[in-house]
Amino acid sequence: MVGIITVLILIVSGCNAIQCRNGWVHHDSSCYLVVNLAETWVIAESCHVIQDKSLQKLKVVSIYVIMILISLNNMQHKRFTKDHCRILGGMLAEINNATENAFLKSTLGGLQNKNADYWIGGTDIEVEGEWEWITNKQRFTYTDWAPAEPNNIVKDGMSEGCALMSSAQQFKWNDDNCATYKANFICEIEYVLLQS
Repeated sequence: MVGIITVLILIVSGCNAIQCRNGWVHHDSSCYLVVNLAETWVIAESCHVIQDKSLQKLKVVSIYVIMILISLNNMQHKRFTKDHCRILGGMLAEINNATENAFLKSTLGGLQNKNADYWIGGTDIEVEGEWEWITNKQRFTYTDWAPAEPNNIVKDGMSEGCALMSSAQQFKWNDDNCATYKANFICEIEYVLLQS
């Protein structure tokens, strides 16, 4: 009986506090991981950071398969990688308000490498000019685009369809090519707090 009461107390008291994993930072109802590893948005969206040397071949094969799908149909890579971000239990950051944006800008501004860009989870791959978050398909309700952005510049026959926070523009948002431009990225885990 005492064991059951102790477990219930731990569950109830744990509902109102978020503890992020080591290396992740907490803000509001989310935990964020700033990944300082330059990848394309397609790879970053999968949020798989492979550290084990024995798995390097798997990463190379994954990149090769993704690039084949992109060359066959520029839209298929999104469907192929859509659920891979779950590997770390998260997604590319989805910024829903000015407070969250300011927190991330401050976090990025405090890093040693202030000259890096960071992918976030926004895309207009499905319909040009209709920006949405990749995981929940919700259209942007808040934005922080840099002046004259998004501009959808076409390079080598491929347009810019993924959002990032640009270091050159004080971490305001910019669009760039999902499959060729490499930037660092921010993963997010959202938590729903239970009301007691």
